[in-house]
Amino acid sequence: MPESRSITCAHCGNSTSATGSLPKFCSACGARFESVVGDVGSSGSTAYPPADQTLAPSKTVELDSLAIDQTHDSSFVVRASTTSGKLESGSMVGPFRLGCQLGAGGMGTVYEAYDTESDRPVALKILSKQVRTTEEGVDRFRRESQVAASINHPGSTFVYRSGQCGDRFFIAMELMNGGTLKDVVEEEGPLEVSRAVDFILDAIDGLAVAHSVGIVHRDFKPSNCFMDDDGKAKVGDFGLAKSFYGDVALTQTGAFVGTPQFAAPEQLRSGHVDARTDIYAVGGTLFYLLTSRAPFVGDAAQVIAGIAAETAPNIKTIAPHVPGKLASLLAGMLEKDPAKRPSSLKEIRESLLPFSSLGAVPADRGQRMAAFFIDTFAFGFASLLLGSLLTPLAVFLGPETGNRVFTLINMFTLIFWFAFQEYFFGATIGKWLFRMRVVNSHNESPKLWQAFVRPLLIPGLRAAIMVIPVFVISGDANQIKDVADIANLGLILLLSILSWIPCMLLMLTAKLSNGYRGIHDLLTNTRVVRISNALHSKGAETSRPVTAPMPVDPDSFPVEAIAPFEVLGIIGKDEASGDRIFVGRDPELERKVWIYESANDSAPFLRAGIRPTRQRIIATGTDQSVEPNRNYFVAECIEGLPLVELVESSDSLQWTTCRPLLRELASELERAESEGSLPTAFSERNVWLDKSAQLKLVEVSESSDIEATSARDVFDSLFAKIVEQHPVPEHVIELSQKWHGSESTTFSEIVDSLDDIEDRPSSWSWIDRIGITCVSLALELSVLMLMGQLWLTFCKMWTELSPLWICGSFGVIMTVLAFAVGFFFENPTFWFLGISARRRNKLLRPSRFQMALRLCLSWILPVGFAISLIGVEAATIELNNGEPPITLMVVGLLFMAVIAAMLMVTLFNLAKPARGVADLVCGTQLMRK
Repeated sequence: MPESRSITCAHCGNSTSATGSLPKFCSACGARFESVVGDVGSSGSTAYPPADQTLAPSKTVELDSLAIDQTHDSSFVVRASTTSGKLESGSMVGPFRLGCQLGAGGMGTVYEAYDTESDRPVALKILSKQVRTTEEGVDRFRRESQVAASINHPGSTFVYRSGQCGDRFFIAMELMNGGTLKDVVEEEGPLEVSRAVDFILDAIDGLAVAHSVGIVHRDFKPSNCFMDDDGKAKVGDFGLAKSFYGDVALTQTGAFVGTPQFAAPEQLRSGHVDARTDIYAVGGTLFYLLTSRAPFVGDAAQVIAGIAAETAPNIKTIAPHVPGKLASLLAGMLEKDPAKRPSSLKEIRESLLPFSSLGAVPADRGQRMAAFFIDTFAFGFASLLLGSLLTPLAVFLGPETGNRVFTLINMFTLIFWFAFQEYFFGATIGKWLFRMRVVNSHNESPKLWQAFVRPLLIPGLRAAIMVIPVFVISGDANQIKDVADIANLGLILLLSILSWIPCMLLMLTAKLSNGYRGIHDLLTNTRVVRISNALHSKGAETSRPVTAPMPVDPDSFPVEAIAPFEVLGIIGKDEASGDRIFVGRDPELERKVWIYESANDSAPFLRAGIRPTRQRIIATGTDQSVEPNRNYFVAECIEGLPLVELVESSDSLQWTTCRPLLRELASELERAESEGSLPTAFSERNVWLDKSAQLKLVEVSESSDIEATSARDVFDSLFAKIVEQHPVPEHVIELSQKWHGSESTTFSEIVDSLDDIEDRPSSWSWIDRIGITCVSLALELSVLMLMGQLWLTFCKMWTELSPLWICGSFGVIMTVLAFAVGFFFENPTFWFLGISARRRNKLLRPSRFQMALRLCLSWILPVGFAISLIGVEAATIELNNGEPPITLMVVGLLFMAVIAAMLMVTLFNLAKPARGVADLVCGTQLMRK
């Protein structure tokens, strides 16, 4: 009598019993039993999960003494086994001991496995039997491994090796324990905008490397973006990758390959594919992260029809919280016509960066005020044009009434000037120059009411104060006839200075803890952010190849110990120990490798955890024909250069580039010390930066005559060289001096400090100098002009002194005042902008005398400008009283000479923004605090 067997429906949980052949559909819900896991016994129960269901990581498989936590990879769907002799847990495939099955796909099955040679877990993909019986399938499998191996980047999964064991073909890949982006969304639902964008930025970094070598992925999707232990996303599964340049497709003509939900229209039509095909898939993946659904849903036919014929839905109809600009970007990425999509991942990165958690950082007070002064000056030119247009109105109304009307129109135009730019463009001209933008709580441009309320406070309050003299002073204030006119002009200048007070008061609440938000920001629930370079490549990419290897005697090492790897040449040797390092080749993956030879059978890097900062060990071997045994460790080839070389040779590294590298180094050194995996004879030369700007500790340096140092000494030395040779904020110098030689400061504390440190730009550009100049002129020159007017009024009211004497005495008084202010307070503008001055070597502060001299030099031309204007006013009074115009001609020439000198000095300062004329003379330089 036939045995009774039972089947459990994964869809509804109903159990169905049958004798003989098993049913194909559930009797309760009608769902199809599509897949089988495990063998069916007489009293067993077999579950049939749907094709899109993933395995929960709940079970632990015991392999002898090895316990492997079951993980999964949802890019592979568990299906019925089509091969006889199914591989069981504990089976060996070459040096790999199999654990639990992670999933299966059309090309093969993926297992969690243990590499017994290199002592680490891997994901082992084994080509299925029906595919390996065809030459086309084997070629595609090999090609997948070669493509994936050619993309060595922190944003893509790493391929250790591939090969053949008996009749089985395999690829050993990095095991990702964190699941996939699909798993994250299934567990948590739609993600916050900043978190979703962070994941996409992580993944497209690896995808961009593929594009740079001419490879299009063709199957980018949430389930092919894997999560590492640090919560970063990596792109993987290049099984469908294809060259941009028309390599032969390994599929039947007209056959679609890929996942329909995220496939571009041209891919469904089997048309030409290029980088824009992946860009469509990236847009679909981001759409999924924000909404937990693909742009087109339904069965396969509905999805394909929608992609081919319909416009992708507006994401804001599904997720209204998504910023408008991000929704527009997504719509562009999901365009049906490839020509209408963004042309590169770099363009997408730039557009996504403002929506990332790290891409937009608070703009501090100095940067904001500098941008504000630039906007004010820019409006000054617009105001001149407006004045010329309103001249007929002034003639019709009369000088006094026309001046008042023009001033009111000018005030409201100023408010509109700021509101218009921030509403339509998200930034004014000044903010745009400083890479800043105004955003609301949804990280998009302010709404209409927010855009108008903000400028009502700044600069509206200042403009309102500036209107007061127009209604208080009768007549034309520009005509100077007597001392009363000078007093009126002094009142105007006094109010122009007082008008800055509301702006400063509104910014008193601006501090790092609240994102430098002023009162007008808090009232309108907006903030000003600076688009940071934090997510850009961590350093200038270097693809310098390893040192040209010297030829090596083929009899000097046993070929069988490193098979199937080939030795190309030797690049280093430690004379003391005899250890050597070779450059080799992996013929299966067609890539270079490093081969370490050592008498030590336990190299330090074997004790290191699997981290991006350590060289990955691919295979090991031993030559037992000599005494002592020679051990070989095959590792990934690092193409790049020691970090110290980049620090010493680069003209200018940004602190925003150096900070994450130092943070990564401190974290790695802390782990390496705790696990005893620091490279032997450790020195600065063991810290490398590869071509993807990833920090790496390598086991053997290029030079064997370098004295070994401790991990802390290496860190302090690299940090000191960065501080000495590259522009950094002042607080970084103070940290370097605090940490140097201090054993009480641990690496954990250093990592925490580098995480918390303010990410301010370090280098100086001409735009920064323009900001400093604008603030200096607006604050210092206003004060000088006010004091000059008061001095002129005093002199003319109480004495009958000549204009030249008035100017000369004023110059002496201002010089003494500048020296006193510089000696006791350094520079008021520096305090306001958050900058400081250091000596030329940066490590020491300038003396009080240097700062006093520097301020005097900085004030020479502004004081000269004020003196010349005072002289013109005084000479005009004399001229109106019947005096000859000789004095007016003299001070007029002085005025023109001062203007010419200011222009030349400004041009020099723009060319040397960190060391202007005053700094050059005094031996100082500017830096941010």
